[in-house]
Amino acid sequence: MAEPELVASDSASPPSPPPEDNLSLADHEARYGEGAQHAQPEAATPPAELPQTEPDTADTGTPETEDAAGPRDERGRFLPKKRHRAESAIATSEDVPRIQQLTARLRAAEAERDALKARTSESVAPIPRAVPPPPVATAPKPTPDQFTDYSEYVEALSDWKTDQKIAAWETKRQEAEQARAAEFDRQRLTKSWT
Repeated sequence: MAEPELVASDSASPPSPPPEDNLSLADHEARYGEGAQHAQPEAATPPAELPQTEPDTADTGTPETEDAAGPRDERGRFLPKKRHRAESAIATSEDVPRIQQLTARLRAAEAERDALKARTSESVAPIPRAVPPPPVATAPKPTPDQFTDYSEYVEALSDWKTDQKIAAWETKRQEAEQARAAEFDRQRLTKSWT
């Protein structure tokens, strides 16, 4: 059985020249330096995965390189990306009147909102703080020496106790009334803001 021959393809890179041990620094720079032409010939057509582009010097005046992470300047810093917009999103001179009209409507709506807020804050009275109602004026407690008959004293004392209970009940009623009024004002204020 015959062994297949190994054929070297033309697309493979040419072998590098053997190293020279007694090459001086000046000879090395002349042969491989920045300005030197390399002996390797370039392919007539560049590979499809590496498109040929010219360096972009419009913005910075320095050549720009691009890799998988994005465009970079000569120092390797990332350049700002250019935003791509759809043709329909770019304003033209024909759009200026419509933009002015919409801006005027926005300003009018903001002014109306501010006027309503001011009017609402003026018309809504501040919520009063809970102030205890003034005590109901009652007569002083009767004493037995004020009366000639003990039955009159007992009757006056029972009237005085009844007045005290009525005054206490009236105080609680006034406090509850104030609490209801404060709650009503709070609800009205909340409703006006919503």
